Amino acid sequence: MPQTFPSRHPAARPRRLRRDEFSRRLVRETVLTTDDLIQPLFVIEGHGRREAVASMPGVERVTIDELLREAEQLVALGVPAVALFPVTAPEAKSLDAASAYDPAGLAQRAVRALKERFPELGVITDIALDPYTSHGQDGLVDADGYAALAQRAASDPALQQAVAGELTSQIGNLASTDVSTAVVGALASSYTGGSSFPGQFAQANRLAHRWMFTNSVQSQLDSQGRWVVDLAPMLADSSFQQTLNSYRIQVPQTLPVPLTENVPAAVRPGQLQRVATWGPWVSVGLAGLAGLGALLTVAAARKRGKAIAALGVSLLLVGAVGWVGLEIGRSYLDGALGSVSGNPRQIAESMVQQSISSMHQWLNLALAGGGALVVLGVIVALLGGIGHRSVREPR
Repeated sequence: MPQTFPSRHPAARPRRLRRDEFSRRLVRETVLTTDDLIQPLFVIEGHGRREAVASMPGVERVTIDELLREAEQLVALGVPAVALFPVTAPEAKSLDAASAYDPAGLAQRAVRALKERFPELGVITDIALDPYTSHGQDGLVDADGYAALAQRAASDPALQQAVAGELTSQIGNLASTDVSTAVVGALASSYTGGSSFPGQFAQANRLAHRWMFTNSVQSQLDSQGRWVVDLAPMLADSSFQQTLNSYRIQVPQTLPVPLTENVPAAVRPGQLQRVATWGPWVSVGLAGLAGLGALLTVAAARKRGKAIAALGVSLLLVGAVGWVGLEIGRSYLDGALGSVSGNPRQIAESMVQQSISSMHQWLNLALAGGGALVVLGVIVALLGGIGHRSVREPR
């Protein structure tokens, strides 16, 4: 015979207050009127068009002129507000969600038309960027963020030394006479340690971002298939002018320096555009599934302590796998850098290290959170065991 334990809840739980109409009316708390309603409306480009939404029977996407007809009926019914959801054309979507702040954008024109016709109607718009981004997510694969990463990396003494060394070498190559390596090196070191260097280094990496995530900087790839970076803007800085003039050095408009040899196809121009497009979907999807799984696990578990501890172990595994993944990614980048050595290699490695350090912070948080959940699970399990024993003990 299976062993049974007394329940802490009554077997029968009558709903006395809900049995009769009068009692339900007495305890009812919510009264719904048109004042509580917001009508969602889906807007498309064009004129005089209505498109049925297959996944939502009875719901249509409408053009702005049809939107005004819908709004007229809603105002007559007393509905106080509408929420607009623009359907942005694929060609109007972009990585930077430019249509979100375009005065001539679909949502902007719809808002103006509604407020001009029905000034008393509340118009609510979603500040999320997913209708306007090419990857359909709220986050941006942002050149500003990448440039900010480069600007932080520019404070790394190793990177500063590598850039100064490369600038010194390039000045020596440009000079028609012998130059003082000590003088030029000191000048370059002063420049990379100065206030103007981080911004200029960040600007150079904006081009690198465009090179990786779009296909709009083909000039960054030379005839031998190598990724090159233009150092001419740095040498054009005013701190170099006096020394360059003294050696009668004329800085060319472009001064390409290869950072890679025989670039693999995976890191050729535009190949990482798929990362920009699908990366946010994958990250948000995995996070959502993980959160849903965690909630369902804890809710369904009979032994909550063990369930919480198991989630903690899972989070610890996520952190550990993340660390392993970063090391695998680092080895892949090492292969892409190939035979590159010297200052260009140090520049690239400093950038990689800056990126990895930022990711390590999040992985460390995951590890700390996992450890905390394991401890919490053990505590909950111990307290639950004490409670069960007290219930079973005869009085």
